[in-house]
Amino acid sequence: MNYQLRNKETLGAGVRRICREQIDAALEITWNGSDPDHDAVHELRKHLKKARAALGWGTKELGTKRFRYEDRQLQAGGRPLHKIGDTQGR
Repeated sequence: MNYQLRNKETLGAGVRRICREQIDAALEITWNGSDPDHDAVHELRKHLKKARAALGWGTKELGTKRFRYEDRQLQAGGRPLHKIGDTQGR
């Protein structure tokens, strides 16, 4: 999936949209009701990494302080997933 700004969409709005899409996709994986398997954990972590990457594009719009806060929140959300992946032979 290419990440592109839509017509007349500001950088800030585009970054918010892309981050929201990635977080929503990650949440859908967690809501499927089954125990997390290796593939689900991998996909979830990928979505969080993509959200963090998109967030980096909006550093100037957000300001450094806000960017660091949001980035740390996404990073903290993915940290427990690393342990789950490790227990499944990652």
